[in-house]
Amino acid sequence: MALAWFAGTWLAGIAGASELRFPSWQWLTLSTVALAAAYGVRKDRGLARFFLAVTFLFLGATRAQIAEQKRAAASVAAYIGRAGSVDLKGVVSSTPTRRGEAQLFDLRSQQVRPVDGSPSAPVDGAVLVILEPAAAVRRGETILARGRLRVPQGSEQPAHSAVFEASSLQTLADTGNSPMALLDAARARIVERLYAVLPAGEASLVAGVLLGADEKMPEPVRTAFRTTGTAHILAVSGFNVTIVAAASMAAFAAVLGARRGAAAAGAVILLYTLLAGADPPVVRAAIMAGTVLLAARLGRQSSALAALAAAAIAMTFWDPSTVKEVGFQLSFLATLGLVVAARPLQGALRHWADGAIGHDGVRTTVMLVGEVVLITFIAQVATLPLSAYVFHQLPVTSLLANALILPAQPPLMATGALAALASLVDISLGRAAAWIAWPFAAYTIRVADLFAGLPGASLRLPTFPSGYLVLSYAGLAGTVLAAKSPKVRVAARGAVRLGGPVWLILLAGLTTLAWKAALDRPDRLLHVTALPGGDVLVESPAGRFVALNRAPGEFGLALGLDQHLPLTHPALDWLILSQAESAPETAMRGLGRHAPPSILLLQTRATAEDDRVAGADLVQALAGSALDLGGGARLQILEPGRAGLTILISLRSSKILLTDVADPSSLSTLARRWPRPAAVVLLGEGRPMAQIIESDWTAWAPRVIVACPIPGEAWPVVRQAVGRPTLLATPLHGWVELTTDGESLQVRTERQP
Repeated sequence: MALAWFAGTWLAGIAGASELRFPSWQWLTLSTVALAAAYGVRKDRGLARFFLAVTFLFLGATRAQIAEQKRAAASVAAYIGRAGSVDLKGVVSSTPTRRGEAQLFDLRSQQVRPVDGSPSAPVDGAVLVILEPAAAVRRGETILARGRLRVPQGSEQPAHSAVFEASSLQTLADTGNSPMALLDAARARIVERLYAVLPAGEASLVAGVLLGADEKMPEPVRTAFRTTGTAHILAVSGFNVTIVAAASMAAFAAVLGARRGAAAAGAVILLYTLLAGADPPVVRAAIMAGTVLLAARLGRQSSALAALAAAAIAMTFWDPSTVKEVGFQLSFLATLGLVVAARPLQGALRHWADGAIGHDGVRTTVMLVGEVVLITFIAQVATLPLSAYVFHQLPVTSLLANALILPAQPPLMATGALAALASLVDISLGRAAAWIAWPFAAYTIRVADLFAGLPGASLRLPTFPSGYLVLSYAGLAGTVLAAKSPKVRVAARGAVRLGGPVWLILLAGLTTLAWKAALDRPDRLLHVTALPGGDVLVESPAGRFVALNRAPGEFGLALGLDQHLPLTHPALDWLILSQAESAPETAMRGLGRHAPPSILLLQTRATAEDDRVAGADLVQALAGSALDLGGGARLQILEPGRAGLTILISLRSSKILLTDVADPSSLSTLARRWPRPAAVVLLGEGRPMAQIIESDWTAWAPRVIVACPIPGEAWPVVRQAVGRPTLLATPLHGWVELTTDGESLQVRTERQP
């Protein structure tokens, strides 16, 4: 138990070193003093442990500071922002993945040379390479690439020192028949055969569950898993490996016993790690998952906590930046939750099943399903506050969706592996085996689709202070400590006997209401969200919602509103129609429960008699028309006509411009007539939009350009050039949200391309 406290202070020291920024020798001096104090009071065990914990705190800070000094001495980040391109040499350290037209992979940088003729210099640091169009790259190869370095954003931090947008690449040293090359070749071969024997959706799911290879997954399927909080099964992350390890242990222990079950589950984790490519994140996740097996093998919670603590110290000692990675944090919390709560809850479930179910076969089946549900519940509770804080999403249906999906994953993995092996032997044999795997894959996708389609399946969260995160985990820790009290356990058993499921339903209802009350409150910020269907949603600081409907007919605006409008405010306040062929009555009918009381028409024609809609006010907008959105926000129509729609949304000094200008000359005219915006959202057709993006933006110099084309054609390749604003496009990034407090601008996207 003491090692667990030491690990906690060690991790706190690593995390806090960047805030105080003392030199490493000062941290080392403090740790020496604390160690001497521990030795001096060694007869008082409690006080000695306290000083040892302080020693680990300072040692963690020492290790983090040494690593930071080494990284800063030759960091590739020092070359970010330099004019022109650079040549970057390094070793490919991850399996390349595809996102649309681009290819992404990690590079362990070794040398950089500016193309302006400056001498080359040795560098260090992990770099995320984005190469478009994709080229043949294998893990372990030494490459030389030319392109532009930029600062990592969003999920690109803190795992990468920089992002390298490459324009060309050449291989300097091939991997040959190295183990990594053989693993990657086998992985690619398995994925190819899976797509040959299964439908695309089911094949992408099996490839994702087995190997983390979900690059070819259809976007609607990917969105359904993301909305329901079940996307962890698609990528080999710490959370996913932990769940797989625990589920394997639960299944094998029931059949083979604790000792043999732990060995069998360990073999499953090893095989899973190798098939997934054995990338560093996967290896770290497997180490964390191994602590669960160690807990089950030793049968003592204190030993399991010590094993988890040792794993955390070893991993962060090797690379202190690991503590800042979301994958490590989620895997650590999920594993910690399972170590602390799994055995007591499994014991309670077993005690109930022994008394309530007489048939051995039924009892075994109930225990298997029940343990998987318990494992899902524990991992969800342990990681929910952190995932909500980081990803700003609350999948309301996550617990139930996971409880229904997770029991199907062990048979899906087993039958999927069988189909993959059979297809490697012979395609016909693989097709026969695929019929066994298909029901589990189809069931998983259908459950995700079902829950993703429910109203309010996922709530969008505003950014909330980290103090709330601390309070959440303090509450969980208090609950765990209180549960150790015999009086609390007796009271809980009495409450269950009296109310049973009624108490659980009541608690779930109160929790949901509390979340809704907290999350649906206006956050006093202005949000402008470009939706993948070509539409735009505006949320004012006062909590009013306005949607700009750009696509003619019913083109998916209602689907976007399902995801972004809060449950307590399902209807828009205003709908802006900008297409002459869009009939207001048709638009209102397509919106259903999201239909607003007022419609602003931007068509050039006058409002006709047949445009009248019962129960709604129709307003014909002219140039200069404005809406007071509340909270100081204002929406003004600058150009309403066919020649080019332009809308200015402002909050104090921050301005966001929506426009569908179709040629560079129109852009220049706008720049002369209207104030400089912080961001520009381009609307309309994709091809003209691409020409506008490549125009000269120096007159405006916005920070961000968001391309929001109406679907219907393939998004053209538009390169991010030096000197142009940051470019985001809904066909690549999904929805793009711009948030401002009137001064600064924050950008959040649905996914990384």
